[in-house]
Amino acid sequence: MTIREFIKDNIPPLKETDTIATAIDWIRTFKMTYLPVLSSKKYIGLVDERSLETLPDKQALLSTLVPTHRFYYIFYNQYLNDALQLLSNHKIDILPVLNSKGEYL
Repeated sequence: MTIREFIKDNIPPLKETDTIATAIDWIRTFKMTYLPVLSSKKYIGLVDERSLETLPDKQALLSTLVPTHRFYYIFYNQYLNDALQLLSNHKIDILPVLNSKGEYL
């Protein structure tokens, strides 16, 4: 089975035009450790609450940051075991799924 069959959209991604304060609020609201950040439909990376909390200007836009974990994602046609291995190895609680153009699904 490929990842495409397991995509859930109940946790919305952040946009690079969102503020750090918004990102922290969403992370807490959805009880996640990380959330993905998008520029239009392009995946930029994951941000985490701990890193965001250390930043002094909570009204700054996410576009001013270099998201952590830029390389933590999986393509829609990869297998479930690949996703489970990434989640386990990197201790992340969300794994962005991308199409072949690097767009978030």
